[in-house]
Amino acid sequence: MPQFELSPKKLFRPFSNDLSNPNIKYFLKKILSEEKNFYSTTIIYGIAIAILSLALPISVQLLINSVAFTAMFQPILILGCVLLLLLTFSSILNALQIYVAEIFQRRFFARMTADITLSVINAKHENFEQANQTEFINRFFDVINIQKTMPKVLIKTFTLILQTFAGLILVAFYHPLLLVFSLIIIVNILIIWLVFSKNGFITKFYASRRKYDMASWLEDIARNNILFKSEIGQKYAVFKTDFLTEQYFFERKKHFKYVFLQICLMLTLYTIASASLLIIGGYLVIKGQLSIGQLVASELVLSTTLYGISELGRDFEIFYDLASSAEKLSQFYNIDQEDSAREKIDNHKILIKFNNVVDNYFGRDFNFNFNLESQKNYLISTTNLTYQKILLELIYGLRKPIRGSLQFNDIDIENIDLANLRSHIAINHRRACLQICCTYNPCKNR
Repeated sequence: MPQFELSPKKLFRPFSNDLSNPNIKYFLKKILSEEKNFYSTTIIYGIAIAILSLALPISVQLLINSVAFTAMFQPILILGCVLLLLLTFSSILNALQIYVAEIFQRRFFARMTADITLSVINAKHENFEQANQTEFINRFFDVINIQKTMPKVLIKTFTLILQTFAGLILVAFYHPLLLVFSLIIIVNILIIWLVFSKNGFITKFYASRRKYDMASWLEDIARNNILFKSEIGQKYAVFKTDFLTEQYFFERKKHFKYVFLQICLMLTLYTIASASLLIIGGYLVIKGQLSIGQLVASELVLSTTLYGISELGRDFEIFYDLASSAEKLSQFYNIDQEDSAREKIDNHKILIKFNNVVDNYFGRDFNFNFNLESQKNYLISTTNLTYQKILLELIYGLRKPIRGSLQFNDIDIENIDLANLRSHIAINHRRACLQICCTYNPCKNR
């Protein structure tokens, strides 16, 4: 029975962020700051919706007072018409919020795909070739996750928070004791979030990293399917799959511990606050410090608010998902980029000069000292495939020599616009052509 040993520390993660002390604000700002106009618009709508949400409890209060003191239908009719207009306006704002969120999703998708495309194209070859490019590009799917979570944060969670604060502010005007009650609730919500959020973010980042480790491994199995058809290959595949599954479960359990604790605390706060509100309201009514209409309005506002608080614990997971996706997408901006445009080669006839060029590949030096002219044929005979690889990559500007001078038309490669240079050079690379050749056969016109 073969013995296998794996360690999560040995799993290679190119361009990863340091998660020991993650800069969450940096991740969110890097990925989301370009669409800030959409956020401000949605927030303005949310503030208006939160204020208009108070129309119903205030109307109920006025209705009770009207029935109790006047018993006339006309004020009730006017009150109903005003309430209808306010709720209609609130519904229109809700619809506009959803429309703005849809526009955000389209713009965000377009911007991120463009940024990722340019980041990958302009990546420094010597760094990017060391990565598992297919596995690394999997992080693109976090764009979809942000498309789903950001509207939830802006429309559902943020509006809920605004409605909570608006409701607490309203009842605070009824009596100083209710003001203290509202402040205690707000302070407890902030404590529950601030105490556990940092660990919640960190554990979410690690759980997400383990998820991508599993995705990378499954892609390796699919890509090298034949290697795992032997008995020992199958055992190793199952062993590593179980290992990565255990690693994911370990990190997921750590993350869920903090999320579940926050949810339980928010539910506890909801339970205690609901019972306390009934006791406080009843006491104030008995003492004549609160009217029946104010009591009913307070119950309507705070019952909705407190239920929202119980749901807010579940919404914390949305924040963690959003930050985790932003962290993954920020890795595309960690790729070292090629130098910006410099001198261009306008002459189609190119003279390439290798002046005592030396490049190193895995500790071995490769020397080049010759000239190449365009429109001439050269036969470079070597059995060393690495030599061919280094030479072609130097000519194409994918590598830069560690010693010597590589010039194109007497311009050093350090000073050349590489994109322009490559427009004059064509390399028939088997790996680059394989996908196209297998997909399209020009001889058979298919």
